[in-house]
Amino acid sequence: MAVSKTRLQLVFIVLRLVLLTVIAVALVKFAFFPNTEEDDATNLDPSGTFGELTVMPETGDITNTLKLTGSIDLDSAKPVKATSTGEINAVFIKDGSAVGEGDRGTLHQNARLSSSQP
Repeated sequence: MAVSKTRLQLVFIVLRLVLLTVIAVALVKFAFFPNTEEDDATNLDPSGTFGELTVMPETGDITNTLKLTGSIDLDSAKPVKATSTGEINAVFIKDGSAVGEGDRGTLHQNARLSSSQP
């Protein structure tokens, strides 16, 4: 069994060398022996001539104007969870103003604290 394994390895080594030789010969041909056939690429004119300009450039100001139509709809009200019970004494947030996380919204008196005070 060991003999056939080494023969198989020898076959793969020979195939690898043949493949690398073919690649090397192809690269040498491309690098040092260019194609001698006449192509249409040699007939191209690289002068870069263009037709007449259709728009003449002018100096001026650039302005961008954007007009949009639409409507603004209010978001629906969302319930707010209270952290304690009691009576609301003052509201610090006006109607329609933006509220962020941690903003103080109301001043309220806790019913348990007020009943325990003399």
